[in-house]
Amino acid sequence: MKISTTVLGSSAAISAVFATVGGVALYTLSDARTDSEAVRQAQLTSIGMLQARRGEKDFFARKDLKYHAKVIKAVDAAHAAVKAAGESMEDPRLAQIDAALKHYLATFNGVVDLEKKRGLTEKVGLKGALRTSIHEVEGRLKKLNNHQMMREMLMLRRREKDYFLRLAPKYVKKFKKEAKGLAQLIANSQLEDGQKKTLIAGLTNYHDK
Repeated sequence: MKISTTVLGSSAAISAVFATVGGVALYTLSDARTDSEAVRQAQLTSIGMLQARRGEKDFFARKDLKYHAKVIKAVDAAHAAVKAAGESMEDPRLAQIDAALKHYLATFNGVVDLEKKRGLTEKVGLKGALRTSIHEVEGRLKKLNNHQMMREMLMLRRREKDYFLRLAPKYVKKFKKEAKGLAQLIANSQLEDGQKKTLIAGLTNYHDK
């Protein structure tokens, strides 16, 4: 779950950058009312940013790369509008907007890369590796018919699902605590050393994802 916390932090950075871009753009718009072309370009910049924000939210909701492409297209349009505005007015804040847009897109691109690494679906990336790891452990525990270990494993899976559903850090803490408890339960069991080693290795692999 380490990568998930990184994604959350990057998402917060995206929101902060977007707020900066929006604030400077609207301020420039209010200052440029005497120049109709500057006003039009400022409006186009704002529209581009809103479209980028919409694409960003759609990407996080659906994990579909087509929305990444839409964000790139929207930011490119905003860049073009800023450049056009600079041809009809001189304002140092336009450079601020342009720089902030570049920062926004670079940050979002970084988040997309992290999401791809984590897995855009349950079957690929680290999500896929995590799923494979835990299925192997579950399969071994079922063969042992150890009800206590299975209960602990099911609780661990519940924490995992709660986290991916709500992305709340508290579930990571609970997950780590219960994973440690299950590993201790396995270590203290009457299982053969080879079985213990295999189960704990699989559990560790699952935990480290």
